[in-house]
Amino acid sequence: MNTSDLRRLLLFTLLGGLMMLLMTVLHLDLPTPDLPVPLEGAALPEQARTERLQAEGRALWQGDWAMQARLPGAARGLDGQASRCVRCHGGTALPRALLTRVDSQAGLCRLLREGARADGSRIAPAMPRYDATESDCAALWMHLAAPMR
Repeated sequence: MNTSDLRRLLLFTLLGGLMMLLMTVLHLDLPTPDLPVPLEGAALPEQARTERLQAEGRALWQGDWAMQARLPGAARGLDGQASRCVRCHGGTALPRALLTRVDSQAGLCRLLREGARADGSRIAPAMPRYDATESDCAALWMHLAAPMR
């Protein structure tokens, strides 16, 4: 790097610092890029919220996002690959059939957490029990209830 380059670098650094100082003193804001808004507590338009929930539910269903899971009576939890929904229930067509046995988002949450259907009957012990949050249940419900494409 020669002397001319060093002078130019110093000049740009000083100008940048002066610009930041002026913006701070004058209370000017720099433009910020459009960042994704976290779903929790965010005010999103209804369609955007629905699409986001469906995408999150699809990620949970396929195992791209993991939920803690265990088999009934087991001391240890299952790893993320073993507890993926898609592993036992399949990809795209079958999930909608599962909704005939679950009547609501709350019912899905109860099924995932406790292994109990809406009518009180128990699911097979081979189905893991999940530590599903309300957000997990909402996302999975929206994915399962979404119209097939």
